[in-house]
Amino acid sequence: MLVEETEVGEDGAKPAGTRKLIALVVGLVGSLVYLWLAVSVADWVVPLHWSIALVYFAVVGVAWAWPAGRLLRWAFATAAKGRASG
Repeated sequence: MLVEETEVGEDGAKPAGTRKLIALVVGLVGSLVYLWLAVSVADWVVPLHWSIALVYFAVVGVAWAWPAGRLLRWAFATAAKGRASG
């Protein structure tokens, strides 16, 4: 089964499998939109001076990491706060 069968907690927390599935869809769609925007802007930036293009590609090359990290941190979060672990 793709999604783990677990009950929703009293605090309304989503099951881990559902969070991963949502993160997968958001990550794929977000990556495609980001790629489309980066390439579209690159068409405008490349004819400019090489140093401007260098800075653009350096920034665009690493800018995706922060939102992707946040999405993965959310998707793989453990039990909701306030619950005893162990």
